Amino acid sequence: MRKKIISYTTQLLLILFLSSSCIYLAKEISRTAKETELTEPIATKDFVFRSVLDKKNPGTLSIKGNDNEVINVYLLEGTLYKTIAVKKGEIKKVRLPSGYYEISRAGGPSYWMIVCPKGKTILE
Repeated sequence: MRKKIISYTTQLLLILFLSSSCIYLAKEISRTAKETELTEPIATKDFVFRSVLDKKNPGTLSIKGNDNEVINVYLLEGTLYKTIAVKKGEIKKVRLPSGYYEISRAGGPSYWMIVCPKGKTILE
C-alpha cells in the first residue's frame, strides 16, 4: 500500500512539473514572437539571400558528361562559383563546400541541388 502511494505521488509530481514547463515554454514563445514582430512592411526592406557554405565538411558532386559540355555552378546569390568541363562518358568528381547550388548545363536546364556534408551528390 505504501509503495502505491509513493508511486502515485511521484507520477503526480512528474505530471505537474511537465505541465508547468509546457505552460512556461508557451509563454516564452508567444513573448518572443511579439518582440520579433516586423514594424515595417517586407516590401520596403532590402533582403539579400546569402549562401552558407560549410567548408570544413565538403561534399562530392559527381557529374556525368553527355557531350563535351561545360557545367556552371552558381551560388545562391547568382554569382558563378565554378565552371567544370566534362567530356562525353566521363564521370567527374568535384569537391565542393556543402550548401545549396544552382547547377546549369550550357544551353540546357538548370537544377537546384544540395551538396551534402561528407556525402555524394550525383548529377546525370
